[in-house]
Amino acid sequence: LGSFFRQRKTVSVFFVLSTTFAASLTAALWLFVIYGTSQFFSQTGATLIASLLTLAVVEHFFLVLPIPMERLWGAALARRRGDGQTHRSSSINDAAPVISSADLSSASD
Repeated sequence: LGSFFRQRKTVSVFFVLSTTFAASLTAALWLFVIYGTSQFFSQTGATLIASLLTLAVVEHFFLVLPIPMERLWGAALARRRGDGQTHRSSSINDAAPVISSADLSSASD
């Protein structure tokens, strides 16, 4: 993941223009959803697209912020290593039944 999060001192002009365009399109879609008097299908479609665009714009702004990867993904990485694993989750995995191929072949007969 480190290669995807290059640290740059400046932001490119294309990024500024594209996120500005996406943010203005998102605002226009939300205004259409709130004040639009069109059919239910159009309102629903605009709501879905506006919510996805909102998430995309927020994500791109988070990618620009100089936040270390450990702060963003620290909790998830700790759970994956087993640091944050609780006793309850391990007991569920231990109690899972194991099905062998012999069990499956006898069930189909």
